[in-house]
Amino acid sequence: MNVLKALWRLGLCTLFVIGFSYGFAQASEPASEKALHEVQESQEEAKPELLEMKGEAQEKAQEMKGEAQEEAPEMQQDVEHKMHETEGK
Repeated sequence: MNVLKALWRLGLCTLFVIGFSYGFAQASEPASEKALHEVQESQEEAKPELLEMKGEAQEKAQEMKGEAQEEAPEMQQDVEHKMHETEGK
């Protein structure tokens, strides 16, 4: 009789451990899926901002390039003028 009680309790403990493990696995899985979903949402929200920043950076680069092209002849003349001054000395 004691052997049957021991087997019964062992079986109940085994079922408890299996159920607990299964429940823990189920409970932790949605949390990781939720975190993944939140990361994907934040990436989607950040994309328009990144594209806007990229566009602004390209515009700024074009402005700087245009300014550099406008200033290039003046700087070239200054360099040539200074070179002539140093050669004359």
